[in-house]
Amino acid sequence: MHRVARTLLWFCGLEVLWLVLVGTWQSTEVVAGLIASTVATVFVEALRAVGLLGFRLSPAALARARARSIPVQVVFDFVLVLWLVVRAAARRERIRGRWVSVEFEDEDGPRGRFLRAFAATLENETANAVVVDLDDDRALLHSLDTRVSTGKQVM
Repeated sequence: MHRVARTLLWFCGLEVLWLVLVGTWQSTEVVAGLIASTVATVFVEALRAVGLLGFRLSPAALARARARSIPVQVVFDFVLVLWLVVRAAARRERIRGRWVSVEFEDEDGPRGRFLRAFAATLENETANAVVVDLDDDRALLHSLDTRVSTGKQVM
């Protein structure tokens, strides 16, 4: 029963997401969403069946995350990257980023998988640094400007 409820929840959630993103209730879009939701739900259940979707929510990770500061960081990084682009265009230079390896507190098992997915999702919302890899208590970032905090840390 638990599996049926979980599958139905995934299906309904994906259909609602589809409808929100397309912004219309036209029958063709609703049917397309039903098809996409079905395919995605089958894919999720297939991943779960082979053990590749084993996440466990980590309240500690959520508590220490800077999720509330993400909107401010997005605006800050947008302005920063805009400035870098304008300055490089004026100087006729190419913007070159840097590879940065920083410490990243990690765990094993389902909580660790959740922590890595959550950190990569949050951190890749900003434009200055992109998480490329999270492994062995280290994070590999590609950063445009390492002089600011958003270019040299994860969460």
